[in-house]
Amino acid sequence: SDVYKRQEIPVHEEYKDMQTILQHAHQKTWEEVAKDLRVNIKEGLSEKEAAERLKVYGKNELPKASPPTMWEDLLSQFEDGLVRTLLIASCVSFFVGLTDNSPKDLSTYFEPGMILLILAGVSCITVWRQSKSTQFCEEVSILQAHKTHVLREGRVVIINSSDIVPGDICYLKSGDKVPADMRLVRGMTIKVNQALYTNESDPTPKNPLLHVAIENPMIQDKKNMLFSQTEMYSGEAVGIVVGTGDKSQLGTVKQQIEKTGEENKKTLIKDKLAQLSETITWIFLVVCTLCWVVNFHNFFDPIHGNALKGAVYYFKIAVSLAVGSIPKTMGPLIMSYLYFAASKMGAKSAIVKHLGCFDFLSCTTVICTDKTEALMEHKMSVTELVYLDKNGNLQSYKIAEDNNPVKGKIECLDSSIMEKNASLHDIAKVCALCNDAKIKQSSKGDEIETVGSATEVALKCFLCKLSWYDTEFLKKREEAPEDLETYAANFEKESPVLAKLPFTQMRKCMSVIVKDKDKEKEKKNVLLLKGSPELLLEKCIRIKLENRDSVELTAEKKELIKSKIRGANQLGLRCLGFAIKEN
Repeated sequence: SDVYKRQEIPVHEEYKDMQTILQHAHQKTWEEVAKDLRVNIKEGLSEKEAAERLKVYGKNELPKASPPTMWEDLLSQFEDGLVRTLLIASCVSFFVGLTDNSPKDLSTYFEPGMILLILAGVSCITVWRQSKSTQFCEEVSILQAHKTHVLREGRVVIINSSDIVPGDICYLKSGDKVPADMRLVRGMTIKVNQALYTNESDPTPKNPLLHVAIENPMIQDKKNMLFSQTEMYSGEAVGIVVGTGDKSQLGTVKQQIEKTGEENKKTLIKDKLAQLSETITWIFLVVCTLCWVVNFHNFFDPIHGNALKGAVYYFKIAVSLAVGSIPKTMGPLIMSYLYFAASKMGAKSAIVKHLGCFDFLSCTTVICTDKTEALMEHKMSVTELVYLDKNGNLQSYKIAEDNNPVKGKIECLDSSIMEKNASLHDIAKVCALCNDAKIKQSSKGDEIETVGSATEVALKCFLCKLSWYDTEFLKKREEAPEDLETYAANFEKESPVLAKLPFTQMRKCMSVIVKDKDKEKEKKNVLLLKGSPELLLEKCIRIKLENRDSVELTAEKKELIKSKIRGANQLGLRCLGFAIKEN
């Protein structure tokens, strides 16, 4: 419509103040917000326009403080009170050795020299390790940059969340992190975990059709808005980005935190060492003062020549006594211990950004991690297919671990087996229809372009591999050899989707209703489910065999399947179950 027509207006006149739009987006319909941001809801922004807005509004990131230089990092290693006390004691020892009238050799300066050498060496090594760890953390953050599905020039593309600009149309589903503040356009069964802002334990329902008339509402009242860094608990949503970076709600929270003062960065071990160094410093001063004052009457001894020389002589004695009482090796030993601990953990592929982290690690009793215990690239592939044969025994096919759908074979499977095996056809049907992912061949050799979750992309890739064994479909593949969606489109044509319930953390499954063909009767509605196998085992009362027969799902068969699931989980594999309700 004319509302969305793009007009050629200079950048500085076209783009309104984002803070104003953000403040009133909840009071307007999504059509009005789209008009304010000059975006066509059906086409999205053009790449050229998105680049212009990126220059105007900047990256979708909170401003970061400039990192300290290497010299600043090196000097910060000497901010500890105990280290400073040791430095002062070493300098005083040097001074006493230089001004002493006794014969001098290397042993005179050995002790203070070793203290300075150890402190300087450990500090340099610590700075070097921290710089390496920081660099590695930055590389990991780039590798695992958060991605978002946006509408650009009429097609859904995946971009880094940092490249999102006001006016982008974003697509979100259950489990996704909301990349920026946005006004909802449409969605179904939307619930969002926004405890980051409200401390609410339960997910908050959202409705794009709601109109919030309150002038200054709380975040909880903005039921038609999504906020940056909250998490989609359930449902699917489409929204228009209205606030990015420091202009988002998260940016406002960050500014409020900064006003309350800097975060206390001291660790427990630093606090303990600071208290110890303060105590030692006071003892140092008291001992020096007492020794000096006690010998006041000896200042005038003729052996010193005069009172000033006597005072200096006893001052050296007092300082020597105090310096000798300081545990000079404690600081270097603690720093050396932390360094060697960091080296030992580094040998096991741990990232040690600060030596102080071992203080927290020593107090840790439970570490929570994902079952793979590794950083992932958000890529998955189907490795094994399991079903029951006509005798009710578990059978499986191994699939080559290759995310490229035109490569990788299914071991021990051929066209004759595929033609007779009804279970494989049912599994292919669920993979095709109970799936929102899209894949297509990339222009870069064997690579593929994907849209959707890693799990559903893996199922689509498996579907393509399975299509090579379907004799009825091979002719269609020859007609469109580069269209990776042809096999899935064939199922969609035969069984159009009527309704869909997306995956949620509560339901733990995705469901679709399709209008299926029946050779003997008219088309009938069929429910297809994909999700947690443990959940589906509880829901199902019968199980299909490879010859299309349906038998009772007994406790014995359930335990057989559960044992297979447990074995797969021990290997770090994710398991999915498929179910069909034809009645």
